[in-house]
Amino acid sequence: MTVRGHGAEIDEGLLRCANPACQGEYPIIDGIPILLADVRQFLADHQAELTLRDDLSGDMASILAEGAGPGSWFDSIRQHLSSYAWDHYGQFDPRETHEPRPGMVAEVAATVVELAGGDFNGAALDLGCSVGRSTFELADHTGELVLGIDVNIPMLRLARRVLREGTVRYDRRKLGLLYERREFPVNFPANSRVDFWAADALCLPFTDGVFARTMALNLLDCVNSPLDLLRSMQRVTAPRGRFVVGCPYDWSSVISPPQAWLGGHSPRGFFDGDSGQVLRAILTQSKHPVSLDNVRIVADDPAVPWQVRMHDRYTAMYAVDVVAVEKTM
Repeated sequence: MTVRGHGAEIDEGLLRCANPACQGEYPIIDGIPILLADVRQFLADHQAELTLRDDLSGDMASILAEGAGPGSWFDSIRQHLSSYAWDHYGQFDPRETHEPRPGMVAEVAATVVELAGGDFNGAALDLGCSVGRSTFELADHTGELVLGIDVNIPMLRLARRVLREGTVRYDRRKLGLLYERREFPVNFPANSRVDFWAADALCLPFTDGVFARTMALNLLDCVNSPLDLLRSMQRVTAPRGRFVVGCPYDWSSVISPPQAWLGGHSPRGFFDGDSGQVLRAILTQSKHPVSLDNVRIVADDPAVPWQVRMHDRYTAMYAVDVVAVEKTM
């Protein structure tokens, strides 16, 4: 298959598993390796996002949005990109005057690094990286590779543009279907050690114990099995390495069945359903029926502020519970 790219960057290509019993094929699209167990199903389910053009003018994107209407997949993608790109990169936008100011995701990432022990040696993994700011922040604290992992292709595409071009471009939501195009430069000195992949946080394509740091910010309540996410993080973290989970416990039955939530669904459950206590019990050996082995909590902060801007007149504020864990062996 022909490989397309610019210099050392591969924009389009195909990865093939070298195991003779597998021979699985995994495409690289817009510079994003898609490494999922059932890649064919993923491609089938995400045709719209994978083939969505990102070179449309603001006016043309607006016309398409009006035609698609509110609640369409196109509208949903624009809303998500608006909220996350604003928080991740809006502080670098010279036109940005919104209060409260954007950039809290960088503050959350800084708290995560501090609770995990500060600078470290070794590779790192940022699960649920969204549009990438937390991945760049994590890369400032190690001299080795930092991978951002997500399954949201439009968000990964934006993160890749920041990585490759040093440019943020997104449509910032004003109200309803009204958006305005924002484009501005950004510079992250550690970007040569950053990459972004599409992969499932519950089924990571890595051998055991390869990352010195693993973090998942605001992801625990966005997967269908929160417990499996914790197990996945423990598996890929190196012995004596640390993994950090941050969550506002904004549980939704659309994402995961209530019985899979860590608390939050019954006052008769463990710790009266308090999600923070349930999480800490699972991360403390023998404290809960499904507690992880060989882990210990080293630090936490139960109320780190984080905001999501929906439009000019609505910004949601969360208190993120952050827990840092050492894998003891």
